[in-house]
Amino acid sequence: MLLIKVVLNCSVNLSESTIAGNLSAIPVLNGINFKDWKENTLIVLGCMDLDLALMVYHPTPLTGESSLDDKREFEKWERSNRMSLMIIKRSIPEAFRGAVSDEVTNVKDYLAEVKKYFVKKDKNETKEQERLKQEKVEVSLFTNTSKDSDKKRRFENKAANQDPVQRKQNNDPKTCFFCGKLGHLKKNCIKY
Repeated sequence: MLLIKVVLNCSVNLSESTIAGNLSAIPVLNGINFKDWKENTLIVLGCMDLDLALMVYHPTPLTGESSLDDKREFEKWERSNRMSLMIIKRSIPEAFRGAVSDEVTNVKDYLAEVKKYFVKKDKNETKEQERLKQEKVEVSLFTNTSKDSDKKRRFENKAANQDPVQRKQNNDPKTCFFCGKLGHLKKNCIKY
């Protein structure tokens, strides 16, 4: 009997610091991080033992003939649903909350509505980011190609305008640029 009581109250006995730590693990949904947001939200709800409403469909409403187990099951599901909705809504900025109707009271349906809105938005933004990356690559290739060809042309023109002695000096590393004699460099030249 004591074991059953502990199991039923395990999610209620979470300390405030544990709850705060779990909630801080959920990033704020900003429109481009839906996958990460959803994954972290589901992990936190699972760790807090609040994911029952996500795993189990809404139980049948209570009647006068409902058993004590049915009442406990319904209360546990209601608490899970209510707390999950509060946690999820807390991590969504008010600007985005209008995308999902306030009439949705089931956490499973609420997540489905959020997914519909943000997956479309995420796809559009991903396409835009890919297009901008492609444009950036094309622009950088164009500028690099034109710079490289300008350098090559200048080098070829400079080499063509040099007389044979200058070309020989440029190719021979042991020619002094100060006196023009072979066998030493300018830094070792006695005339310098």
